[in-house]
Amino acid sequence: MMVARQIQVLLTGSDPEQARLMGEFLQQIHSSAHLRHIPRAEQALASLRGEGLFRRRIHPNLIFADADREPENCLELLKAIKSDDDLEHIPVVVLASQQTDSDLRKAYNLFANCCVSKPLNKEQMTRALELTNQFWLTIAKLPFE
Repeated sequence: MMVARQIQVLLTGSDPEQARLMGEFLQQIHSSAHLRHIPRAEQALASLRGEGLFRRRIHPNLIFADADREPENCLELLKAIKSDDDLEHIPVVVLASQQTDSDLRKAYNLFANCCVSKPLNKEQMTRALELTNQFWLTIAKLPFE
């Protein structure tokens, strides 16, 4: 029997509608999960570090970085997280609608914990996010627990 645990999830790079859907999926899968959506990668990094307008540093257990809107910013965020001693332990899941072998190689070379292709239709997307979230939120042991 799994024990419910409070999980903080950061989603960056997605539009508000995708963030709303992700929040719904998280609540269905893990009722004590809290999603924080920060649309831009540079704002997400500032929030993780407690810099600038984000004086209150966030401590997520898991980060979903959506590469569709700003792929280079997503990779820069991944690079910054994995090269920061205070952040490198946080698992990062890279989401993208289309990922070439080159894109995957770049993400994994920057130590992405996994890359998930976002299917184009809503039903497939729902299933992909459900499986990804089930693994990361119920099976995997996450930092800050």
